[in-house]
Amino acid sequence: MRSDLRPAGELAVVVAVYNSAPSLQELAERLLAYWQGRDISVHLVLVDDGSTDNSWQVLCRLAEDNSAILAVRLRRNFGQQNALLCGLQLAGGHRYLITMDDDLQHPPELGGSLYDRAKEGYDLVYAIPNIRHRPLYRRLGAALRDGLFALCTHKPKGIKVSAYRIMTGELAKKICAGAREFVYLSAASFLHSPRVDNLPFSQPPRRYGRSGYTLRRLTELYWKLFVYYTAPGSLFRPRERGVPYEINSRMGGWEDDE
Repeated sequence: MRSDLRPAGELAVVVAVYNSAPSLQELAERLLAYWQGRDISVHLVLVDDGSTDNSWQVLCRLAEDNSAILAVRLRRNFGQQNALLCGLQLAGGHRYLITMDDDLQHPPELGGSLYDRAKEGYDLVYAIPNIRHRPLYRRLGAALRDGLFALCTHKPKGIKVSAYRIMTGELAKKICAGAREFVYLSAASFLHSPRVDNLPFSQPPRRYGRSGYTLRRLTELYWKLFVYYTAPGSLFRPRERGVPYEINSRMGGWEDDE
């Protein structure tokens, strides 16, 4: 999993991409424009997690057009968490790292508020959307996830988690150092007792695609969370250790640009 990139900078944004070709151009443009407007150096790591549409072609074009973008293609679909781990590994030299979704339901400009909150001294800050309009199974799934976290991690009481977060580079290094064949970033984060906070936001309506988290996939995800992050679950853990991801190809990057 070692990378020959040696990035260094203030901020990197890591996005796990899956069948999101229509949203990628706008996502990259808004991210770059926002941080340029704040005069903060930013790099984007866009990880294609086995997409079956033309997401990879779009990512290659974006990386060719802007040296601040690194496009990575995994050999197959490893899952969002493992794809994000790949991005964190590649961007590990940055002071702060943001992870977010690829469908623009995580407003790129909200990253500024996450960054400002992290600069107050937090190791980890989650942007928490209003979930009142989510399907019932998603709300139940979130409750189950929070219950599992309470059992297997030191998650502070009252803290909620989401895929939209900022963490320090030091916390990211600890997560990557302890990576296993399955990783759940929030569970891995809380193993290190970070100083954590929440930032509420109003989530915009979905404009592209649909959620890939069906009830079946959520059940599989939470089963793995139990297996890999609890002591009782270790009884069901595979004896042979696999790899969390494999890179097939990559395009662009910022090596030696600072």
